[in-house]
Amino acid sequence: MRRPAPAYFPPPDSGLDIRYVDADLLVVDKPSGLLSVPGRGPGMDDNLASRVQARYPEALTVHRLDMDTSGLLVMARNPGYTGRWAGSSSCARWKRNTSPWSPAGWPTARAALIYR
Repeated sequence: MRRPAPAYFPPPDSGLDIRYVDADLLVVDKPSGLLSVPGRGPGMDDNLASRVQARYPEALTVHRLDMDTSGLLVMARNPGYTGRWAGSSSCARWKRNTSPWSPAGWPTARAALIYR
């Protein structure tokens, strides 16, 4: 038996926090409570990928962060980089770094990818 999807209340869209952008990729800070990609079910279509693609239509997701996790999300701006990033991720050249504290000292789920 399938469980019903939990209620989804994404944070308001207050603009994108783009940390880096060039012709091949962009890095954006994902707030906690926002899906990285569209969720399954009705009402789960507000997500970071869609918000980014409204401004950068060519942006493609190369990895995800959990809904409750905030952190840096990398998106490719051309198909060649999508495969390159996916391949490096599967080869364990990237590791996830999670810290339970935000810069202000409040507990959060903060994650980022760090190149080894």
